[in-house]
Amino acid sequence: MVTAAALRWSLVATPRRSRRRVLSLAISCLLPLIASADDYEGKTVASITFEPDRQPLTQQQLLDMLPIKIGQPLRSEDIRASIQRLYRTGEYADIAVDAALQNGNVNLRFITTASSFIGYI
Repeated sequence: MVTAAALRWSLVATPRRSRRRVLSLAISCLLPLIASADDYEGKTVASITFEPDRQPLTQQQLLDMLPIKIGQPLRSEDIRASIQRLYRTGEYADIAVDAALQNGNVNLRFITTASSFIGYI
């Protein structure tokens, strides 16, 4: 069992410089991973894909129901409306959207989890 005195000693014994280095390293590694929605807003949508490939609806049905269209500028309101429309079908338990910039355009990937239905036959 570790006593409170031993725990306090280990925190005091650690040099402040090494704590700062660890903190700055963690921040510098995480900053490139953080992107704001403003980075994607207004960029042209280059592609829309769905993951997994096997969906309850056909690719054309999915693309027709989405307010987001390939070749048009991306708007966050359209992302929100797209997720809501997909949920309204009742076919999905979870939906996430991944956006990636490539050559100034946005590639969208809808990551879905199909809902399961349990009932009487």
